Amino acid sequence: MRGVKWDEANLLQNEEEKVPRMKIDEPKTPYYGRQEHDSDEEAPVPSELHGLEEAISKAAEARRGIEHKVEEVSDEAKRKEEFLKKRKAHYREFQVAASRAGAESDPEDDGL
Repeated sequence: MRGVKWDEANLLQNEEEKVPRMKIDEPKTPYYGRQEHDSDEEAPVPSELHGLEEAISKAAEARRGIEHKVEEVSDEAKRKEEFLKKRKAHYREFQVAASRAGAESDPEDDGL
């Protein structure tokens, strides 16, 4: 059996000539510290918050719709579970009938 022979000189040369990898500088996250406002002035509302109330009401409606769908799904799940039980019982009847047919043809039960 022949072993592995490493070219140590080539490995050292590759290590010396290794190109440094690029370092990715992450951009600073914009952070605006707490800004103090005069109590007489109303704090400016960011433009993203103008439609907040409408968005909240839409989300509430969507949630109500999801809850209604969950009720429908649970009814459907009950029907499916009932179907699976009936199907299992049906195939069990087939096994019972097959075992009865096997028992009738069994010579030990004939008493001969």
